[in-house]
Amino acid sequence: MEDALTPDERQQISLMLNPAEEVLWQGRSLAASRREVASPVGLVQRLRSWFGAKAPRPLVEAELSHLYVLTNKRVIDTLGGKLVQEWPLMLGMVQKVELREDASGDIVFDYAPGAAAGMLLPCGILQVADVAGVQAKLAAAIDAAYLASPWT
Repeated sequence: MEDALTPDERQQISLMLNPAEEVLWQGRSLAASRREVASPVGLVQRLRSWFGAKAPRPLVEAELSHLYVLTNKRVIDTLGGKLVQEWPLMLGMVQKVELREDASGDIVFDYAPGAAAGMLLPCGILQVADVAGVQAKLAAAIDAAYLASPWT
């Protein structure tokens, strides 16, 4: 398991974990500059700058990276030390996996309404390096959780 977390981040994660939870993987979303391009806000700002309009400073969220934690029970998404969302491990939770040429990508669990009408934003483990490795760990954790359930 990679461990590039600061002591504060490790402490924050340990406070979020239940007694029976074990961390299987943790990782951050990629650099803020890449997040700005991929986010709708970042795209609008890029377009405005191309046409000469003064773009406002990017949102603070774009400067932070999400910290994702995969445990034997759930996936946790935090931003700036605060819980953003969590998903219990279950069969069928992965809706889509997007792999980029540089081996980074997204594992999409769900879609949420965006700021514009009809816009859907992906939710899940987004913009992480080695998405195939994360997908394999997630699949193994889902299988283990399924086999450990009393309903199997």
